[in-house]
Amino acid sequence: MAAEQETFETLPRSFRPAPLSSTFRLTLTERETEVLQLIADGLINKQIAQRLSLSNETIKAYIDNIRLKLDAKNRTHAATLGLRHGLIE
Repeated sequence: MAAEQETFETLPRSFRPAPLSSTFRLTLTERETEVLQLIADGLINKQIAQRLSLSNETIKAYIDNIRLKLDAKNRTHAATLGLRHGLIE
């Protein structure tokens, strides 16, 4: 007799983790989300700055803010978190 496997959907709501994307969405600005998407797309700071018509220093500030808000260790970790939690595609 096969044991019934418990899935995420069958767990009571009290046992499910809170969705992180809603929390992240509330904290990231539209521009920060745009910068995070460009990071995930593989662009370097200089390319992001050119694409958005901003200075390299401004892009660095956005990335620092994104990392702080997502509690990310680096830009790659931030992009991974953004993808994992549905903030970016």
